[in-house]
Amino acid sequence: MWKQERLHGYREPTPWFTFFQQWKNENPKTDIKDYRNFRTIFFRGNAAVKELNYNWPQPRNKSLPDK
Repeated sequence: MWKQERLHGYREPTPWFTFFQQWKNENPKTDIKDYRNFRTIFFRGNAAVKELNYNWPQPRNKSLPDK
């Protein structure tokens, strides 16, 4: 969704029905029945991962003793 907005500019929001149709075309065996459920699942997933830390692991400081 956001990728499409970055590619095509930020204009009138794309209807959720359009995103749902794209999803159904790419995933025909999905159990999601309509665009309202698709939208709800999207927002729940977005909220679940929004604040996760995806930074690369930093090397340990060699001066600290190992425990």
